[in-house]
Amino acid sequence: MYGRNPTWKPGAAGGTMITATALENIENGIVDADVTNPASAAHAALGLSLASYDDANSGPYASVGERIQAVQVDAPFATVPAYNATLATKRKWRKALGRVNSGTGNAKLCIVGDSTSWGIGSGGADGGAWPRILADMLNRTYAPTQYSFIVPPGSSAPKTAGERDDRWGDYVGAGWGDTQQGFGALGAISHGGSSTSSPLTVTPGIECDTFEIYYLQNSGLGTIAVSVDGGSTTTQSTAGSLGWGKLTITAPAGFAHVLSIVKSVNTVFILGVDAYLSTRSSIHVMNAGVSNSRAYQVNGAAWSNSSAGGSLAGIAKIAPDNTIVQLGINDARLAASSTADQWEGAIRAIVATAQLSGDVTIASTVPSATGILQNAGVGPGAVPALEKEYRDRCLAIAISTGSTFVDIFSRYGSFAEADAAGFMADQLHTFAAGSADMADGHRRVLTA
Repeated sequence: MYGRNPTWKPGAAGGTMITATALENIENGIVDADVTNPASAAHAALGLSLASYDDANSGPYASVGERIQAVQVDAPFATVPAYNATLATKRKWRKALGRVNSGTGNAKLCIVGDSTSWGIGSGGADGGAWPRILADMLNRTYAPTQYSFIVPPGSSAPKTAGERDDRWGDYVGAGWGDTQQGFGALGAISHGGSSTSSPLTVTPGIECDTFEIYYLQNSGLGTIAVSVDGGSTTTQSTAGSLGWGKLTITAPAGFAHVLSIVKSVNTVFILGVDAYLSTRSSIHVMNAGVSNSRAYQVNGAAWSNSSAGGSLAGIAKIAPDNTIVQLGINDARLAASSTADQWEGAIRAIVATAQLSGDVTIASTVPSATGILQNAGVGPGAVPALEKEYRDRCLAIAISTGSTFVDIFSRYGSFAEADAAGFMADQLHTFAAGSADMADGHRRVLTA
């Protein structure tokens, strides 16, 4: 492959005696002496040329050498792009998929996200949100899949017209309201006071026979009375030590069930509903995306909240077999923006909790527009620059925690490129077409 005294330097052929580092790279198969790359197709897919063979162009890696090595290992995912997708980082997920495909159990896939995951710009959580499209893709091409979990929209999500989540009834009109509890510290519906409430209704819109109602438990809280289609009522007190509670009720299998929740005695908080068909093994796609949510916030109102009633406790209660963590847009743009260190610490806390039950996929965000103002005043360019800082931490987090990294930021390249491709609905969010592209990248990694 090379002679005793080849004249080659990183980025060009001829002119400089080969360096010890370059020679070591050649011997390790990273770059051949004839200036070719053994993983050239994957290499080109990342847009890395030998002329840029220096640490300043290393992307999410400590060095370009590490970047090329990772491309060689993960070449099948170069166009996603995804890294550290190995047998070891997908062991629990593969076991769960084995249950589904053998008809012996279910697999839970939870998406920890913000308004992009919830579906703003693409029709909402029950419209063109990428987790819903992912569920449809998996159901059509891989294994029975249900889009099962219904997270409260949160105060920042649309409540009217085309993007509201129509699986929830008009709970605001019924006297219920949004509150800062639950997933992302923003995803809960509550009813206060001691009066009996009007019904909070949920219409899953899928074939189901089982309903798991998640609620906040704490001393002094009230009671919920739950029924399906106006049938018999099951009563559950939500008083007790602080934490996530769960009530499970069943009904005959059907596509048009309406779940009704009536509160009495004192304030209650509803944190989500999981509806599914118990007689069929399937993948349960659980979209826990909450608008305006973030990984870290100094006051604790974030996904990394570690209180007994916080978001991490909710992930542990649901116990997913795989959790996709895709957060950072709001950390970068909302006051006060999270530093890369703060964001990384929060992501690591979320990963550690999710790994108690399953595997984890860390995903970088869709790049925001340059004109987005940071902290409602700083710009232009500050938000996507900080999002890139977060992205550049992802691979190290994935490797050190035994997780997979799906680089959505690089999949789109930049906001301008994504917008030109017809993916962007506004400066932050994707149209349904962009959501479908994102879902397809995740699908290929999840089913490999």
